[in-house]
Amino acid sequence: MESITLPHLITCCASDIINGALQRLRSVKYSGGYECARPSEEFKMAEVLAVTGSVITVATLAWQSSKRLHELVDALNNAPEAIAHTKFNLSSMQSTLETLRHTLDTEKSAAFEAALQGTRLADALEGSQQECDRFGKKIQTYTKHSKDTTVSKRDRFTLNFHESEINRFNGRLQDHRQVITLVLTSMNLIISKSSSTDTQQLSERFTTQETELKALNTQLNNTLSHLQSLSLSTRTDENTATAAEDRDWNIHSILRLMSVCRDSISATSEAKPTNLKFGDHSADNSRFFEGVAGRAQRNVTQAHGNAVVTGGSTAARGQMDADTFKIMFGSH
Repeated sequence: MESITLPHLITCCASDIINGALQRLRSVKYSGGYECARPSEEFKMAEVLAVTGSVITVATLAWQSSKRLHELVDALNNAPEAIAHTKFNLSSMQSTLETLRHTLDTEKSAAFEAALQGTRLADALEGSQQECDRFGKKIQTYTKHSKDTTVSKRDRFTLNFHESEINRFNGRLQDHRQVITLVLTSMNLIISKSSSTDTQQLSERFTTQETELKALNTQLNNTLSHLQSLSLSTRTDENTATAAEDRDWNIHSILRLMSVCRDSISATSEAKPTNLKFGDHSADNSRFFEGVAGRAQRNVTQAHGNAVVTGGSTAARGQMDADTFKIMFGSH
C-alpha cells in the first residue's frame, strides 16, 4: 500500500495535486504505519487547504481570462455600442475578482476557511472563466478581417449582426459577478459573527443578505424560464444548430449559478444568529421549560429572566432534544 506524508501533502498548493492527494489519503497508510479509518485533524486541515488552494487557483484563472478578454475588446476601436458595454462589465468583473483574490491571499482565519467550505464559490468562478474564454474565441472570429486596432467595415457588420449574442454574454457576465459578490458578502457576514456583540443587528444583516440572495435566485430563474421558452427559429443571428448550442450553454450556465446561489442561501440561513429573550416565570407543582425544544438549533443566544419553582415542580432551560422533552412532558 502506498505511503505519503502529511507535510508533503500540505505544501502542495496546486488544486489538482492537492485534490488528487486527498483522494489517495482516504485509502493509504500514514508514514507511521496505521490506516486512517476516519478523517483525522491532519486530514481535515489538508481538506481545508485543498478547498482554499482550489479557490485561489480558480479565482486567478478567472481573473486572467477576464483580463485577456478585456484587452482584446479594449483594442477594438469604432466597435459597436454592445462592445462598450462588454468593456464596462469586464472592468467590473476584474475589480470584483481582484477584491476576492486579495481576500483569499490575506484572510487565513479558521472561520473564513470554514465559510469557504460551505459555499460553491469555485463553481461561479469557473463559470466566469469559461464564459470569457468562449466569448473571446468568438470575438477573435468575428474580427478576423480587422488589422491593428481598427475594426474593418466587414467585421463591424459581423459584430452588429451578432449584437444579441454579445448582449447575452454581457448579461451572463453580470449574473456571474452578482453571484460572486453576494457569496463573498455572505462569507464575510458569517465570519463577522465571532466579533459581533450586537446579535440583533447582526441578525438583521443576515436577513437582508438572505433577501438579496433570494431575489437574485428569482432573477436567475426568470432568465432560465425565458431561455427555455425561446424558439430557435427566432434567432436570426445564427443557424439552428449554433442557436441550439448557444441556448444550451446559457441554460447550463444559469442552472449552475442558481445552484451556487441556493447553497449560499442555505449557508447564510444556517449561520444566522437568533436572539431569544425570556421574562420572569414561576411554577408551582408543575413542569416548566423555556428555550428551544426538538432538533438542536445552532447560533441561538438565549437570555432568561428569574424563575421560581415550588411544590415539587420540574423546570429546565436552554435547548432540549425531542426525546427528553417527551419524557419530561409525556404522560406518567
